[in-house]
Amino acid sequence: MVETLFVLFLTLGGEPKEWTPHFKLRECLSVKRKINRNVGTGHLYSCKKEKVTLKQEGDKYIIIDFVEE
Repeated sequence: MVETLFVLFLTLGGEPKEWTPHFKLRECLSVKRKINRNVGTGHLYSCKKEKVTLKQEGDKYIIIDFVEE
């Protein structure tokens, strides 16, 4: 399924290394704040609105691909 949602990116060396989908900006920013509080600000995390292809596995969603607009 193709959805437009908020993606929390972990960026290292200018390249995104990990990402997780969130359906609400509030959820994405909340997770980002928790990570910064517990891990520190040595890594760059950001929330961005993206159009993605998702796959659902149980109650989890996995990003399969990023859709170019």
